[in-house]
Amino acid sequence: MRKSFYSCLFLMSTLLTATALWSCSDDDKKPDLPDEPDYTVNVEVDETQTSSTSAVITLQAKGISEYAYQVKEGDVTTLPDGEELFLAAKNEGYVTECKNETEKISITGLEGNKKYTILISLKHEKADKTIEYIVKSASVTTVNYDKLLTVLSASMFGLKFHIECPADKYYKYTAVSKLTYEERNMNFGYTGMDMTFLEYGAPIGKGPQTIEWEKVLIDTDDPEMGTYQIYPGTSYYILIAECDKDGVMDFTAGGGGGDDPLLGSAINTKTSSLPNLIGDCKDKPVDEGVTFNGFFARQEVRSEAPQKGNGEVKVEITTRTEHTLAFDFTPSGDVKEYLVSMLDETEYEMVKRWVGEDGLQAAILTGEVPILGRETEAASILVPNLEKNTKFHLFITGICDEVGSVQTYTEMEVSTIESTKPLPVIEIKAIEAPKGYEAGAPYNVWFNVKAVNHDCVAMKYLINSANEWASISETDMDMMFKYYGLLLDEETLRVINSDAGADMSFSSWEGTESILKVAAYNEDEAYGITECKNKSPEEPDKVRIESDLFNTLPSDYTARFTVEETQPDWTTAEVEKDTKMTISSNPFNDSPSNYAAFKKDKNYAPLLEHFVNLEKKNGATEPEKAGEARLKKNFEDYKALETKYISKYRGQNRMVITGFDVLGDQSAYMSPWALFCTLSGYDSFGVSDLFYDYGPKMFIEVTGSNEAVVPTNTMFIPPLWGWSGTDYYLAAKTVDAKKWGFFDFPLNISDNGNTVEIGSYTAEDNTVYNPAIGQIMGVNAIVNVFSNDKPIVMKRGWTGANTLKSAFPGTRAGKSVGNRKGNHYKTTYLPSFNIKRKHIEVDYISLNEWMKKQTKK
Repeated sequence: MRKSFYSCLFLMSTLLTATALWSCSDDDKKPDLPDEPDYTVNVEVDETQTSSTSAVITLQAKGISEYAYQVKEGDVTTLPDGEELFLAAKNEGYVTECKNETEKISITGLEGNKKYTILISLKHEKADKTIEYIVKSASVTTVNYDKLLTVLSASMFGLKFHIECPADKYYKYTAVSKLTYEERNMNFGYTGMDMTFLEYGAPIGKGPQTIEWEKVLIDTDDPEMGTYQIYPGTSYYILIAECDKDGVMDFTAGGGGGDDPLLGSAINTKTSSLPNLIGDCKDKPVDEGVTFNGFFARQEVRSEAPQKGNGEVKVEITTRTEHTLAFDFTPSGDVKEYLVSMLDETEYEMVKRWVGEDGLQAAILTGEVPILGRETEAASILVPNLEKNTKFHLFITGICDEVGSVQTYTEMEVSTIESTKPLPVIEIKAIEAPKGYEAGAPYNVWFNVKAVNHDCVAMKYLINSANEWASISETDMDMMFKYYGLLLDEETLRVINSDAGADMSFSSWEGTESILKVAAYNEDEAYGITECKNKSPEEPDKVRIESDLFNTLPSDYTARFTVEETQPDWTTAEVEKDTKMTISSNPFNDSPSNYAAFKKDKNYAPLLEHFVNLEKKNGATEPEKAGEARLKKNFEDYKALETKYISKYRGQNRMVITGFDVLGDQSAYMSPWALFCTLSGYDSFGVSDLFYDYGPKMFIEVTGSNEAVVPTNTMFIPPLWGWSGTDYYLAAKTVDAKKWGFFDFPLNISDNGNTVEIGSYTAEDNTVYNPAIGQIMGVNAIVNVFSNDKPIVMKRGWTGANTLKSAFPGTRAGKSVGNRKGNHYKTTYLPSFNIKRKHIEVDYISLNEWMKKQTKK
């Protein structure tokens, strides 16, 4: 068979560049060639599919087993050796098995308006089994960019994109993790985050430019802050919006979206061959109610996935109960570090919808979902306080190199259980204070707690007054024990499982009915709740002391304090101010004498309306009558307690100092009657709370005919005041605030009785303490609220109005005074119970809770 001159000419015209492997011959002059090639090679550029970032090459490859290619910018005048080109391309991962006589090669990651040379090495096996490599080349010139935003490449740690706009136009641009975007979008009611992420911290650009995002400075004024980071296998949104030179974007509220008036629609499917693009480029913002008057674009793109590492992290479930999961993790192979995370089924489906199943691995690595653990060696992780019978997805991402480009990944379903084993039977009895503990009985309440079958594995407890429990629904008990229940220590639990049970005391308030609730757990952490009531006795009167101080001390006094005051320029300055303080044996003299007098008081009408409305809400048939009866009962209870506390104070040999409003509005004096008349902001669980929360108040306790102290004690003395939502106590503090305590301050009285000083207390180690206002935080920590770092001096007499602001003059009904915290006595804190096994205990945080915390940062 002979080739014609024209067919040979046609073949040569279609080759862009080639190594000469045979010659054309004329039919009339040359004999047949005995060894014609057993292959056909040809390359053509498909001009119809050439865009600004990609090209398609058609390859005729009959008789070719494999081919490889490289892309070079510009012209290549000298072709490389075929075998060297093939091996170099093979190292870069660009070798393809040739399955068809005609192959299509999609070249991506190009830049617009540039010339490229594609070098192709084709592997051919001869009849004698030797290999030859045939080199071809094709020249491609990409078209100019026809989109505002064009993604050029997405590597593991970088994004490269081009912005095409007029040279005088400014714009803001950013790349944000899709998961972060969608999390915040959900947190803000799906109102869109385009404006948010462009508004805060996005760089400003001008004119056409190609941007390598991983090289953009976070702060151009502070290069040490570094550049923006890209992580492997992560989905991102690239956002661009027109602005002025100062970064102010031009947008209109109301409406949303709109085509770019300069460049037309940003949607262009020609770049869809780029593997990491997800969907088309959008030219309308997601933000509800926002229209960009300038150009806008948003493109989703995913960075290159990490390579799969050698080794794995083996997982063994070691504990499955109703509320706890525990795992053993053992890394192997090249795994240097691993991260563990867990999502419940709902959260898992939500995250998967946002980033896709293949985006979950990156979400763990980049910390965009809560991390349970980050370990380098074998470890056990225990996760308590989970919901029973709930399915979770556990993820383990192993990192096999220093930068995270090589990883392993494990995902598995796990779940808590619902126990079928019997619950412990708990018996609780109300008891009196055991022998030797009677002295503290008024401020302690006692119970005997016993596990009848000696099978209680763990126990949590909650104790509160009966009045306060009444405000908590039984349906909330699981939540109460989960978040507030206190776990008993092992020794107490051992005694509870004995025949005798454990006698347990809890701090209370004298004459108060308390309810102890315990949750007793079996080995599957299933629990039942048992409760018991007990009432602490009234505090008995002390030995009565007759002293003239009860007659000579009562009076108004003036005390001077140094306080911090905000100035007009918002700075603070220390200012000396006077405040009125009153010593009295009866601070309850501002209430009406009886119900008839109360009905004439200005506070009566609004209080009656309040109680009538309550009865209407409760469905009373005669709300006016029921509201009146309820108000009268509360008033009568108040007057009875008023009488009781006047007698109680004298029985304890005490007088009361009221006033001391050194913190302005926050410490303005509120009497029990003022609290009774308050309709908003303050709530109590009974009339008795008013006589606990009122203040500021301090007590003078007479200890001899002419001797007295000012006692401080969080257990036996009510707080300085508690109506503002927090209990504030009179406390003892050293000048350097390194030591705190609760002691009896001496009351120093001048010879003429006109100066009274709450003096310093000197401890046995000669440490000197002065009066201060403290707030209890946790078990032992005391936070300083106010101190003069010296004794409090009161001089008899008051001639003017308070120079410290008083927020609540009189007893006006409806005055808002703060938020009630709901528990006015202290819970006993027992030693923490720690399970004796090797593990790391972590808290499971739901994705929603975690997102809210991140949003606040």
